[in-house]
Amino acid sequence: MSFRRVVRNLGRAVLIVAGLYIVLLGAFAATIPNLEVFSRVMVNLPHPLWKLIPLETLFNIVRAGKLTVGTEAPDFNLPTVNRQEHIRLSSFRGQKPVVLVFGSYT
Repeated sequence: MSFRRVVRNLGRAVLIVAGLYIVLLGAFAATIPNLEVFSRVMVNLPHPLWKLIPLETLFNIVRAGKLTVGTEAPDFNLPTVNRQEHIRLSSFRGQKPVVLVFGSYT
């Protein structure tokens, strides 16, 4: 086998592997918006593949919002803790600053 043929076959192999890697990243990107499906995929993903896929970067790219600094927050309506009333975000607009905290304190 000539050197030129080996290089050509190696080039094809690299292109095939790169193509499969891009398809794999695309498949992960497609599952990220549905976190339930994404979690099922991740549970079954062999641990060595976790090192090959830039999951944090991919997750941040796919889940990035459209809001920028200075953009008004979308309005929403939520019940109070005692469920007696509802609070609308827009009712605070122009009156006082609002801090939204999403998380668990347990």
